[in-house]
Amino acid sequence: MRCEEARQWLGAWRDGELASTDGQAIADHVAQCPACAEEERTLRRLGVALLRLRATAPESLRQRLNAAIEGDGSGHASAEVAPTADWRGWSRAAVARAIAATAVIAACLGGLFAYALLPGETRQTALYRDVATAHMRALATDTNVQVAAADSHVVKPWFAGRVDFAPSVRDLSQDGFTLVGARIDIVDGRRVGVAVYKRRLHVISVFMWPADHASPGAADRQAIVVRGYNLLNWSKDGVVYWAASDLNAAELAQLPPLL
Repeated sequence: MRCEEARQWLGAWRDGELASTDGQAIADHVAQCPACAEEERTLRRLGVALLRLRATAPESLRQRLNAAIEGDGSGHASAEVAPTADWRGWSRAAVARAIAATAVIAACLGGLFAYALLPGETRQTALYRDVATAHMRALATDTNVQVAAADSHVVKPWFAGRVDFAPSVRDLSQDGFTLVGARIDIVDGRRVGVAVYKRRLHVISVFMWPADHASPGAADRQAIVVRGYNLLNWSKDGVVYWAASDLNAAELAQLPPLL
């Protein structure tokens, strides 16, 4: 798949609107293409920024933008944007609409800039949601694993060349966690390794990536709930771990000491 084609469908893929086969094709491309992965990250941040703008925009600003774009609400253009001829063939209404659209774009860019400067706690909250979304996306699109194997000696070498570190993959069947395979995913705009385990009928995604100073800090054994899924975050030997599952929190907490 070419980048141009993939980028046309990134938004639909993020919203879960594609068929499983098409979604898998986009996911595979994004996992292999740093440029498209960055594009996906930009879309995610834009969505966050737009939600914040929608929630915080003053009502007066909304009314002014609506008036500039649609007229005064009576179905007629206001006197200030009357459709008389203007410079270079543009009508005043067209100019007003262009200005309003530019204002919206500028506001969105400002929201993105503000997002980049958000305090660590808010960035961490966005990461929580990204991890949960990646886990749910894999479950919904049947992309839980790209290599299916219960043998860690098969799964661990599979990561070679796909991520720039050596993920910890262990056979934990004797401890009640059955290894079922692995995949590459995108979290916070970066390629991450994911080892997939099962405990009874519960699927557990263990996301792994190298710790760096640009990432929100990982607290030891941080447990939270997002959209009904338990998330557990820890770090070990320079690697950040996130486990996501509908398994109960007490049993999920048994996993970190084993990896």
